[in-house]
Amino acid sequence: MSEDTEVESSFIFTKAGIIIPMVTGSISFLSSMIIISIVLRSKSGIKTTYHRIILCMSSADCLTSLAIALTTIPMPKDVIYPFDMPSYGNIATCEAQGLIFIMGTGLALCMNGILNIYYLCTLRYNMTEKTFRCYLEIPLYIVSLVIFITLPTTALLNQELLNPSPSFPICVPNTYPLDCTKADNPECRGDGERGAFVLLFYSTITVGFFTLMITMALIVHSFYRNAHSLRKALKDKPKQEIDAKYEGLQHAQESSGIITRQALMYIAAFLITWVFGFVHSVLRDSGKDKKELLSVLRMIFQPLQGLFNLIIFAYHKVNIVLLSDEDLTVGEAFGIVFLYPDEMEDSAQVHNLNFVLEDNYGIDRYAPQNSAVEIEMEIDGSEEYLSSFLQENGNLENEQGGHDIQLDL
Repeated sequence: MSEDTEVESSFIFTKAGIIIPMVTGSISFLSSMIIISIVLRSKSGIKTTYHRIILCMSSADCLTSLAIALTTIPMPKDVIYPFDMPSYGNIATCEAQGLIFIMGTGLALCMNGILNIYYLCTLRYNMTEKTFRCYLEIPLYIVSLVIFITLPTTALLNQELLNPSPSFPICVPNTYPLDCTKADNPECRGDGERGAFVLLFYSTITVGFFTLMITMALIVHSFYRNAHSLRKALKDKPKQEIDAKYEGLQHAQESSGIITRQALMYIAAFLITWVFGFVHSVLRDSGKDKKELLSVLRMIFQPLQGLFNLIIFAYHKVNIVLLSDEDLTVGEAFGIVFLYPDEMEDSAQVHNLNFVLEDNYGIDRYAPQNSAVEIEMEIDGSEEYLSSFLQENGNLENEQGGHDIQLDL
């Protein structure tokens, strides 16, 4: 390959610019492996929708993190860019690294979107696990696999677009040398034909961003609507009347709150992970990539998706353990989650409080806020329903049926 290509000095080429993604990628890889281990050793395994999605997301992140952690190692030995760390590979190893990175990144983005669609359907629209699995989960898996396995394999490899890049210390879709054409350089790889991939990348990120924003808004609105309904249910009630029925509702609201916060944290993790890389890519493609700070932030945060997922996953599991046994300390709960996941009760069934209040207490969720029906509730005749909530398994069952949300998390 010709070495007459001049490239401006960049943080990406320095040892720090290579070691940072090597470390963060390794941390993310180990974090995702821990999640996979906990899921496979848990009581429910992959029988629940949440566990299946998080298992797929973590597996995809393992691919991405591994590719990033290898940094310049798989690049050709005679790479023309002045990286301060050595390369030991060839064109084949470089293409393998790039292909693994693209597949893992695309599948992780899709799994993140599926997870948030799952939260939206169950928390807000009362969809059952079975319905979601049959009509959304399986079809979305198939579409994700088709797009991000067949397309990179056929398009990127055939067009020789997986090459070393001066903007990221791994092999990614890029012409080599940068912006070359066959007419100017017979040894050019890619020949400037990465437009279709760039369009797919930006489209995926944009669709994912708007999906997350809409999902976040609807989930937050649903949670606060439920919380408001619960406060109205307890309003002006003497302390002695706040019995097991109301304690059951409060327990359900606490469980719903944990899951809502978990959903929002996954959304925040997605934004933190991708915002710097997205902005950096836009500026690079527009020829305005002059911000070294963006490169540094991208090197730090983009490979850390697995660590963020582990923090959120552990947060949820620990809270569920503490909610099921108030005598446990936080340290003991962490020990159960990480060391003995097969002993924890990880099937949390959460009820839609709108329907609980409407069906069991006569509160119409569409009634005016000052309605006497909402304030003077009928609280008799629902002991059987609420007592079932206080059983050991923590299930919340509606004797009238038809409104249960079961989030097996």
